[in-house]
Amino acid sequence: MERIDGEPVGQREAMTFMADNHPARRTEKSPVEARGGVTGNNVRYVLAASLLGVIIFFAGLLYFWSA
Repeated sequence: MERIDGEPVGQREAMTFMADNHPARRTEKSPVEARGGVTGNNVRYVLAASLLGVIIFFAGLLYFWSA
């Protein structure tokens, strides 16, 4: 299938995509910029507290059903 200008459908879009992703025009980013955020924010403490809460919950269920 061709357009009115004789170009195959999708050809112009493919050429634009290839031009945008050419290695010579690539921008270099630092690890923080590439990640798009910061690390930390006490995530490990929230994870540890959640895990401890689940362990206590299941221990309570085990105690309740075994009694």
